[in-house]
Amino acid sequence: ALVTVAREDEAIAVVVLLRAGRCTMMWITGFDAAWRSLSPGIAVMIAAVSASEGTSDTVDLGVGRFRYKTELRDDEVPYGSATWCRPAFRRFMFAFEATDGLE
Repeated sequence: ALVTVAREDEAIAVVVLLRAGRCTMMWITGFDAAWRSLSPGIAVMIAAVSASEGTSDTVDLGVGRFRYKTELRDDEVPYGSATWCRPAFRRFMFAFEATDGLE
């Protein structure tokens, strides 16, 4: 599903939702930087949660720990992940230090 925040025929923010059973996951979110001062990314996320009401028990805000997600949530479900790769590529994949966006 695609949820948008728009003004007339101009898309200001969009989010792509994936659904599996009673779970909805926000997959890709984007917004027009010209509208940044009005927080269109947050507005489209709230619209997506509202659009999922009645069809989903859980709305997953996607990967990454960002302040805006912790301000929107009412619960947190821990998850795990694994990366499989050939040994020669492992050094390359993990050569860059990741940040969690909470700085």
